[in-house]
This record gives sequence, structure tokens and C-alpha cells, in this order.
Amino acid sequence: MNSMLRTGLLAAVVVVASCGDGSPSAADGGGLDREAFIATYVDLRAAAVRAEEGVVSDAERAAILGRRGVTEEQLMAFAGRHGQDVEFMRGVWDEVEARMDAERILPGVDTP
Repeated sequence: MNSMLRTGLLAAVVVVASCGDGSPSAADGGGLDREAFIATYVDLRAAAVRAEEGVVSDAERAAILGRRGVTEEQLMAFAGRHGQDVEFMRGVWDEVEARMDAERILPGVDTP
């Protein structure tokens, strides 16, 4: 997965992990679980893959987050909370990739 979205999120993980102690932040809103993070990220990534220039518009991103009931702050807090746990995050990214593959939305895979 070579999108600007993943790169941005991974960069955020590094920044947040290096600045904090890994504990949930107030912006977390009670915490986002692994499944909600993965499902939301898959939706965002699918939208980026399908976009002409590989970038999700602000309006589309807001619509996806709204459908999932997730905020950008919750996504970032999840990354901050788990960013230092390499094995956990590897499992998260493996699951994202597996779902995208199963839904045929990886770059280079024909989409229905």
C-alpha cells in the first residue's frame, strides 16, 4: 500500500509515539478499538485507491468517517496508543491489507 494516506498516518504514528507515553489522550473520546480502526482505514484507503489521483477529498473523508462514527482524532489517538507496539501494528496493517485484497481494492487488482 503506497498511498499518501498510509504514509501520512505512519508518519503520525512515529511522531505521536515519540512524543507521548502511549496512554490514551483526551481527544481519544473513550478509545477506538482495533476493528473500528481497521474498518475505517480500509474504507479510507479504498476511496484513495479508487480516486483518480489517489487522494481522498475532504468531503469524502468526512463522509466515510461519519458513516463509521469515527473522528480523525480517534484515528490519531489509536495510532498514538499502539504505535510503539510493532507486533500489534504489524497485525493491524496485515489485516488492512488482507481485507483490501479480499475486497479486490488493492492497486493493480481489478475492482468490480
